[in-house]
Amino acid sequence: MRHSFRGLRSVSRLRGIPAALRVRSVTPLLTPVATTAVAIVVAVLGARPVHAQSPVGPTVVVGLRHVEETFTASRPSWREDAFSVWLNASGVSPNRSPAIAVTDTTPQRRRTAVAFDVGRAERFGQGQEFGGIDFYRSLTRSTYMNIRLRAAPRAVVIPELDLAGNVTAGFAPGWEATAGYRLMRYRNNLTYQSISTYSLDAARYIGWWYIRARASLIPVSGSMGTAFVVTARRYLGAADNLVEAVVANGREVVTGAGDEVLDIRQSLSIVGRSEYFVTSSIGIDAGISYTRDSELSRWGVVAGVKKRF
Repeated sequence: MRHSFRGLRSVSRLRGIPAALRVRSVTPLLTPVATTAVAIVVAVLGARPVHAQSPVGPTVVVGLRHVEETFTASRPSWREDAFSVWLNASGVSPNRSPAIAVTDTTPQRRRTAVAFDVGRAERFGQGQEFGGIDFYRSLTRSTYMNIRLRAAPRAVVIPELDLAGNVTAGFAPGWEATAGYRLMRYRNNLTYQSISTYSLDAARYIGWWYIRARASLIPVSGSMGTAFVVTARRYLGAADNLVEAVVANGREVVTGAGDEVLDIRQSLSIVGRSEYFVTSSIGIDAGISYTRDSELSRWGVVAGVKKRF
């Protein structure tokens, strides 16, 4: 979610493998996007932060999205279809950081936004329904929190539970830092595997650009997985209109039955996406991705439509 696609809030790195395959990946989902981040930073370094404008006051956005990933090897495609509702209770755009936006209000006023989604994911020829909630709340004039929960009861091919929490603080003009934790729980027959991810972000608004770097640690069975993500976002005159690029590189720990470590391998994900309101109330989302991940290397596309009320 985040407005749901943070997800592409998130294309998942590997959202579970059937027990019959006896191999599970433990790297969390990364939602990366292609970028030449260094060139972008150099080009705009030193520019003054600009607040992207978006509608003020309560709004509701409903949307549909479809994600499809096709493997370079011969195996069934991964698919995900979802319906989402975004309740913007106090004028905070899902793409506009409350750490910046709350400076437009008094310290006593709190800003809140929440999104819900339901859908169905297909992996390895199996399907599973899921539901989720994505909650944002400003805490002070320069800090806010985000809690995300997705549940898929009795799921085998995606996490049965995916819970994440983040706290973001603005610490200088245009700068913000985020500390986060994520827990994913997978079912394997009658047993479970829980995977924890610890992350730190640093981000800056530079003109109409938003640049973010994230480092994550994923301890698994005595080994350490890592993930590094760089995001470059360009606002197109409003917080709800944007193009975004991200590159993610990870060190993936792969375990088998008994949680023994079978392999440690590098993976790379590249995704590009855009969100744009073609009218004052109708918006479209589109994206393309590539993930290099051994036998799970794949191409992906995202398409969505949304209506703002």
